[in-house]
Amino acid sequence: MARRYRVTAFAVLMALVLASAPIGSTTALAATNSAVGTQPATKNTLTTTSTETPQPVGAIYYAQSDQTPAIEVSFSESVQNISGNYELYVDGSQVSTTATNVTINGSRALIQLDEQYTGDMVLRLTEGITNSTGTQVEPQNVSVTYTGRSVTAGVDRVVFQGTPLAIVTNSTDTEVNLRKDGSFIRQLTTGTNSRVAVLETDVLETGDHSLEITGQPDATIDIAQLQLATSLEQSNVLTSDTIRGRIQANVAGRDIQIALRNESGVRIGPKQVVTLGGQGMAGFTIDLSDHDTPAGTYTIELTEPQTTIQSETATVNVTGLENVAPTNVSAQLMSSTATPQPNTTVTVNLVALSPPTDIGTFSTNLSVTNASVATIKNTTITGSPADVDVRTSQANDSVAIDVYGLNRAEAETVTLAELTLRLDTEGSTTVSVSETILGSVNGKEIVVGTQSGTRIRVTNLTPLGDFEHPPADVNGDGRFEDINGDGNVTVSDVQAAFDNRESTVIENNADKFDFSENDRFNIVDIQRLFFELAVQ
Repeated sequence: MARRYRVTAFAVLMALVLASAPIGSTTALAATNSAVGTQPATKNTLTTTSTETPQPVGAIYYAQSDQTPAIEVSFSESVQNISGNYELYVDGSQVSTTATNVTINGSRALIQLDEQYTGDMVLRLTEGITNSTGTQVEPQNVSVTYTGRSVTAGVDRVVFQGTPLAIVTNSTDTEVNLRKDGSFIRQLTTGTNSRVAVLETDVLETGDHSLEITGQPDATIDIAQLQLATSLEQSNVLTSDTIRGRIQANVAGRDIQIALRNESGVRIGPKQVVTLGGQGMAGFTIDLSDHDTPAGTYTIELTEPQTTIQSETATVNVTGLENVAPTNVSAQLMSSTATPQPNTTVTVNLVALSPPTDIGTFSTNLSVTNASVATIKNTTITGSPADVDVRTSQANDSVAIDVYGLNRAEAETVTLAELTLRLDTEGSTTVSVSETILGSVNGKEIVVGTQSGTRIRVTNLTPLGDFEHPPADVNGDGRFEDINGDGNVTVSDVQAAFDNRESTVIENNADKFDFSENDRFNIVDIQRLFFELAVQ
């Protein structure tokens, strides 16, 4: 027998309610409870606002159309209360900014800065920045992308290769196509909440490129080479030296940062800044005595901050004073002839040969071995020393010199002092050098090697024929091989001896021209001089 069911009005009502509500819905449960006359335990409210924390998407440093620097910060949603709730750090140091000069357009904030900055930038977002419902942006650091040049629609710009370029548009989510000579190179976009696209130019070829900005006129950029380079006066210096160099680039008026780095890349001392002159050139110095620079290889690093272009082409080898060769000191006769005549004066220079660094002080003794032939008439210290003590003997045959504060730049030959000698009679004498002490500009002793003097031979000989100078003894052997007196012994002297073999100058001074050592002068002596030149 078939079973029969009774359907009540309450059952029909419950079926309709449950069928109209999703499974697990609190609405269905509430309706059920209401139907049975009970109060629900909780009540859910549906909203359309996101409960996620708003986040910064990116930050870009660039120059606006009026060249005012600014940082554009993009967020994941609309934000507010940015003024006073951020800090800017450049190369790790906080810089002062204008907290009130901030504009917000939905999820895009523009922070205008007081001055231009270069280097690594970090924007610190502090407490207080929220979305429209009060959900706070968590305090955090945001890395800022640096651009050294900006371009807008319809503008032509010269951009140095390697310069990060900001392409500033008038709307967000804008595409930019880069072309060269009509050929497509790449596509960029500003992003959903940004009006700035960043183009890295280091891999672009030089020449004109077009920027096709969606919905705006095209822009043109001319990629050029900065050619930032440096040259050094010396690439081998001492730990106490000053590095001297010159910078050049294809632009004038730009600031160039100079850094000295060791082999590990660690910067030595603070960066130095010089401004390129009208020819795109500037000089610089780095005083190593101001820093801890042990012996080793160092690199001069140049940076053009606006472009971030770097050059590391200059290498400096630094050596300690204790590891360099000694400096030889010499007295040198400065005369147009090797055998000057009596009753004249000659100059003898005291020189340091190839000193390893600038000379700041020296002490020495100079003496004349035969005062009957020559005496010291005057002593002059070259350069502009801080103080000098020159003590000449009563017989004028010696002088003691002490000098400090000299600052004579290193060179192959550095003249320290000049002696003026009066030549009284025919004969020979030597100017000797002894007890020499040398010191660098910063007070480090320079090791002295040999100290050599110079021999002076005074003669009454007169020039032969039409020659300007008399014959001279160039090697101190008592024989006057330099017949024409030009300071050199060549075959022309043999010819001069032959042409003037009957001259009274030779006849009256035969011992000076006795090259064959036969106690007289004749044609054999000319042959002997010719032979000696031939076998040299």
